[in-house]
Amino acid sequence: MGDVTVRAAEAADCVGICALIQELAEFEQMGHLNNMTPEKLRRDGGFESRPARFRALVAEVQEDTAEGRRRLVGYALYFFGFSFRWGRYVYLEDLYLSESFRSRGIGGEMFQRVAADGAVNDCGSMHWSVVDWNVLGRGFYSKFGAEEIQGSIRYRFDESHSFLNIDRL
Repeated sequence: MGDVTVRAAEAADCVGICALIQELAEFEQMGHLNNMTPEKLRRDGGFESRPARFRALVAEVQEDTAEGRRRLVGYALYFFGFSFRWGRYVYLEDLYLSESFRSRGIGGEMFQRVAADGAVNDCGSMHWSVVDWNVLGRGFYSKFGAEEIQGSIRYRFDESHSFLNIDRL
């Protein structure tokens, strides 16, 4: 296997990113909840229109074939937000690497690049979440000095919930 390159995502990466999103969803035992499509990524990532609702990095490897094909092996998806407690912040929605590419420093590089983008964009903090049973993921973030927040429970509505039904408004 060749060297891994980390770079900003492009529209042509959306199919590969979707495949990796599904890998992550299966890993987190939530594959049945994944409804992401390449079309949604292209639309909301600013590849087809502005403004972009998120930013993404990809990790790709050069395949050892005559064609020299490149394959995505990881991604980081993040966006900027605002909180009345923290001001501007960067939220890391996903950081994922295919299993055979973990523990090589690639995830650390992607994590640091997201944090650096937040700093350049005047973000005063960075936030993310990890499923509680993902001990390796929690250890990964701890080695960067991340603070684990106790006593917080996340909630969500999916698109079928009446609160998100546009006809209701």
